[in-house]
Amino acid sequence: MEFRENKSIRLLSIYDCLRNGKGVNKLEISARFGVSTRTIQRDIDDIRAYYAERRITNADSFIIIFDKKSGRFYLEEERIVLE
Repeated sequence: MEFRENKSIRLLSIYDCLRNGKGVNKLEISARFGVSTRTIQRDIDDIRAYYAERRITNADSFIIIFDKKSGRFYLEEERIVLE
């Protein structure tokens, strides 16, 4: 059960960093939790899927973007363009 608890804590930590505007650097988070950067990427993809699901139900309109300059992932409100 330790693996599941660690994954939950890791996911919530990443989610919290995104929601608070701090951004997420895969190398920093992977070192903090002792996992690979690929594991962190999967976690970010899981959170992305969560927000995609919420967009379908009109509950939220956020997306996760990657800023190459800072090397961090950020949560950004999705802008809907009406034509």
